[in-house]
Amino acid sequence: MLLIATSAFAQNTGGGQGGSSGSGTLTGLTVQNNGSGAGTVSTGIPILNFASGCTSGAVSGSTFTITCPGGSGDTITSPNSTLTVGGTSSATTLDLVGAAGKIMAGATPALTATPTLGVASTTTGTLAFANSANTGVMTLTPASGTVAATVTIPDVTTSLVGESASDTTTTHVLHASATGAVGTFSAIATGDLPTAIPIGNIGSAGLSGTAPVTISAAGAIGCATCVTSAASLTSNAIMTGAGSQASQTVADFTIGGTAHTFLAGASGLVDFSAETGTASVKLPAVAGGTSLAGTDTASLSSPITLVNTNSTNSNTSVGSIIGAAGTSTGGIGLLVFDVSGTGDLADFYNGGSVASGVYTPGTKEASISNSGALALGTANCTTFGTAGPICMGEGTAPTNVSGTTALYPDSTAHEVLVATNGSTSYGMMVRARPGAINQTSQTAAISTSTLCAASAGACNVAGQYHVHWNFWGSGTACSSVTAGSVTFLLTWTDENATTHSAVAMQMIAQTGAATTAMQSSFPFQTALANESASGDVTISTNGSVIQYGAGYTACTTGTGTFNLRATVTRTQ
Repeated sequence: MLLIATSAFAQNTGGGQGGSSGSGTLTGLTVQNNGSGAGTVSTGIPILNFASGCTSGAVSGSTFTITCPGGSGDTITSPNSTLTVGGTSSATTLDLVGAAGKIMAGATPALTATPTLGVASTTTGTLAFANSANTGVMTLTPASGTVAATVTIPDVTTSLVGESASDTTTTHVLHASATGAVGTFSAIATGDLPTAIPIGNIGSAGLSGTAPVTISAAGAIGCATCVTSAASLTSNAIMTGAGSQASQTVADFTIGGTAHTFLAGASGLVDFSAETGTASVKLPAVAGGTSLAGTDTASLSSPITLVNTNSTNSNTSVGSIIGAAGTSTGGIGLLVFDVSGTGDLADFYNGGSVASGVYTPGTKEASISNSGALALGTANCTTFGTAGPICMGEGTAPTNVSGTTALYPDSTAHEVLVATNGSTSYGMMVRARPGAINQTSQTAAISTSTLCAASAGACNVAGQYHVHWNFWGSGTACSSVTAGSVTFLLTWTDENATTHSAVAMQMIAQTGAATTAMQSSFPFQTALANESASGDVTISTNGSVIQYGAGYTACTTGTGTFNLRATVTRTQ
């Protein structure tokens, strides 16, 4: 059924077109059925026309009945000037003729896809949405502004974000809250700012913040208005406030906190080389208040280097001065220690150089071992005991001066030479050669044996040697000594390479309780108190071994027992 109306009705299509009948009440409307088509409209008279095949008739007053062929479908009635579609329990569709996606709107209602809710300056248009999950209803309503605005919905699946409270502070930004899609406006916080901007994120256009600093796409920092002229960079003061560097004055400054790290440049961390006054650096006057410590594993290197690089004159320059300048009776000028107990306490070199904390050694002249042994010269000992010895390298004589005693091990004589009272003539210090013998409780001859070996430090150098020996008796004295004695036999090779073999040496021998005689043997006596003898002889050798022996003649009655000590010294 097609209804076409003016004034009181919009154009509509009812569900009864397939065949239906119904009744209704229309006030001020003339119903005309011409049985075909849309009918006609008389001037000034509203007319309801319906499709061909439908019939109508007045029931009573303004109530009418419309009947269409088909016999099925819903009924359309108009009680109380309202159009009602009713009939079966099946869904009924009331179609409005027009394009899809439009609704009725306007002062003279018409289908439109761009409806306007409300009337400007008269009625505020609103659109309400109910939620199936709760009783709340969300109403969309425009703000009270006077400017026409357009809201464009983003082309993504998302939620519209709203503020939790109205905020008109222009410097505030929107921060997320615990409720999704709801934010709170507040001031920018430190956590909102990035810690760094990677150069790769700058982009081809570069980065330009507040003038005058700029960063190019290549990472170069520019400053068109910064002070870079030499005249403005003449101040040596630490920048502690506002203003250009040239306007600063030297002033004290304080570094707070408990620990600070300084990163050194290529020329060093702190440079005090221009200071000419005393006490350029003052350190805390408390135990442990100053600690210069570091770890350096390279050979002959140190994390701390104290070097005087004076090369401009012949003054006595000192690398460092360390001392206890107070009046304390327990002051120690220098304390050196080695925890490992295996390295030297100190090494002393002549020459060499230092670069970047590493020492390139010169000639080692002296050292003090961890056991306190002092090694002097270039031929230093390598193994020390616990006695605290002095180890001196052999060499040539030093130049002695008045009032001084000089002592040195000579590399030609291989002996310790000494010059006293400023003398420049050195004499050899007499010492017993190694290999001294001590024979005890002997009752027979002693075959030829080494007294002083031809080895370094013994008797291997050609020169003058002094041989000392002595006898004494022990055990039980002989009861009869018509015969019975011991001789001292010496063997050596002189500087003419002539060997002297088993020569019986003269000695002073005791012949009674209070008598002595020069003779070639030690005689046994009937009383031990009368048995002793000693002698010495000076010989020259070519550096060959010096040997000794003992000849033995038995007592007439009894067994003669003797003891012998012998040693060699060098006199030149």
